[in-house]
Amino acid sequence: MGGLPLDVCILALAREVDIAPIILDEKLPIQGSQFTAFGFPVAKLSVGHRLEGSISQVLDTPRLNLDLDLHVDMSSALTNYAGISGAPLICGGHARGMLRVAIDKSLGAISVARMSAFLQTHAIPIKELPEQEADGEMLAARQVFTEKFELLVSTSSHGYVFIEGAHGIGKSTFCDRYRPLNSSLEHFETYSFTPRRGPVSPMHLAQPEVFFDWLNTVVSSHLTGRAGRVSAKSYPELIVRVSELLEILGQSYVSQEKMAVIFVDAIDEVAKLGQGTLDQFIGLLPSRMPAGVSIVFSAPSYIHLSTALGSRIESGSCIAMPPLEPRSARAFCLDNLVPERVSAATVRIICERGQGHPLYLRYLVDLANGGTDGEHLAVLPLINGSIRTYYETLWPQLLVDPEAVNLLAIIARLRWGIPTQQLVEILQEAERLALVSTLARIQHLLLRHDETTIYHASFADFLIEKTALRELDVQRRLLEYCASRPDTDYGTLNIIYHGLRSGKLPATDALLNTSGLVQL
Repeated sequence: MGGLPLDVCILALAREVDIAPIILDEKLPIQGSQFTAFGFPVAKLSVGHRLEGSISQVLDTPRLNLDLDLHVDMSSALTNYAGISGAPLICGGHARGMLRVAIDKSLGAISVARMSAFLQTHAIPIKELPEQEADGEMLAARQVFTEKFELLVSTSSHGYVFIEGAHGIGKSTFCDRYRPLNSSLEHFETYSFTPRRGPVSPMHLAQPEVFFDWLNTVVSSHLTGRAGRVSAKSYPELIVRVSELLEILGQSYVSQEKMAVIFVDAIDEVAKLGQGTLDQFIGLLPSRMPAGVSIVFSAPSYIHLSTALGSRIESGSCIAMPPLEPRSARAFCLDNLVPERVSAATVRIICERGQGHPLYLRYLVDLANGGTDGEHLAVLPLINGSIRTYYETLWPQLLVDPEAVNLLAIIARLRWGIPTQQLVEILQEAERLALVSTLARIQHLLLRHDETTIYHASFADFLIEKTALRELDVQRRLLEYCASRPDTDYGTLNIIYHGLRSGKLPATDALLNTSGLVQL
């Protein structure tokens, strides 16, 4: 089937293939950002060709069915691009467009955004907006807290607020899903250091240029409908430009008699990277926010970060996130228990054990949905605000099986979650035998039933601490796996990550050479 005005068509494969598809993303790429592509031009029809370059220009109006102007790096440029039309344009791991050869034989692309109506008409799925991707997370009402929070945001003279609270109390969920009760406030964006999966790490997000590019993109998109251009700047220049962007954004909101609320979630993850990294990131932000903009930090404790934040946070600008109120906790249970597990007794036991702690409530609900009866739920510990209490109760049960401990040490050190079938390739025979029973015991602590992604970072941190003596040998095993499987995304993207943590840099160099990933 085809779309004549766009000169695009959809082809069906003759048979199913076991290859993970590239996500189609209708978000326009940023001018100046990097792209990759792979296709089969006539000049290299038998082996194909990889292109790398940057987005030169994003056109408001397509010209000859092209709305993306591309610059191809000299290292991958061809003299003739005939035959490469139709190859995907990859930006940030997603397909943002389709290559086209222009009449003058230069290379351009048509964006997925321009093709989105045609694709959706023919039931081709396009990446959903972040707020639609719940990942199964359960959200509970916090009206009383929200009212106090909004009063604090509205009255803070420096324009900064700090939310603190225990691990799993719901800070990240609040920062991600905040919906103002006060019509004069607007949730502008959230910059989170705890992404659930993928290659984006806190170290990457803490880099000043990465934060600036993000801020430049979201502010430009808000004001003009188009992302700002990516460009290299020194640290002093970044400080100036961040202040200018916040000032421009503030003026826009003041003119509407509103305030933009920007969340910087899990700032404690930056502190774990070192004081220098934290100071450099915080140093990007002005000592006082301009009128019309408020920045909200979140972390378990303000005291541990007070020195780095300096005068930005006033004594009265810190608010503690409390447990859920009993009514909200009960509604939380009723909304998320499967119908066959809903009973007054089950809800009462979960609420009593959970004490309003959202993460513990989520674990208890998952246990109940998985078949754990009221009698077994009733003997689980009261955690008194600390989710670690529950982990400590669970740990002796896992410690009985050494292979289970090995398995958990590996899962906790994976850079991101992988399919369970892929995990099997990393394990030794004895560990494989323990896999099913171990996963069954911790299934409620995982995000999905068929992946190793741990639901909350607090459990990963707990496992890493408990298996600290296994750090080097587990990292070496993961390094060896990455070196032996360069055909997988995980192997290709994480060989250096695990190599640097394995404590054997010469061995890492040898493995890199052996796998052909690096020429030293």
